[in-house]
Amino acid sequence: MLAVGALVSVATLDQLGALSPDGRRGRFDGLEACVVGVVDGRTLLLDIPDPRTGEPLVVRLWGVTPADDDAPTTALARMTLGETVTLRTERSRERDPQGRLLAHVIAGKDTVAATLVGQGLAAADGSIRHRDSERFAALELSARRARRGMWREAGADRARTP
Repeated sequence: MLAVGALVSVATLDQLGALSPDGRRGRFDGLEACVVGVVDGRTLLLDIPDPRTGEPLVVRLWGVTPADDDAPTTALARMTLGETVTLRTERSRERDPQGRLLAHVIAGKDTVAATLVGQGLAAADGSIRHRDSERFAALELSARRARRGMWREAGADRARTP
């Protein structure tokens, strides 16, 4: 009887996306998909259906708070729209409170979030630790010191808190 219960539990976890073939990451880790829409400076739509809704999968970038203008959205669209990206998920958390998949989105050789932070188009959001937390903080500090993007105005590095 215990074996049957264990099989049911594993099957349930798999249906919820908690297991991948190696049993360590969710089903979206390593997934490659095409970006079909950019909602805002940290949210993408992919060409695959969300198993929970049947709608295009909505992905929120891990660890960033975009600037309060159109520049992050424009940059994100330029980097990703129509491109195939790779998702990397964290074991600690799969979705945000709005149900969006949380992922590190890789386009080319780096995450698009790192590019946005490095260009000063987004601030590092340290509210939830993730694999790139320290790196994003360093990229933000560099962008602030160089007065890139939203840090361009004198004193902006002290005034803006994500």
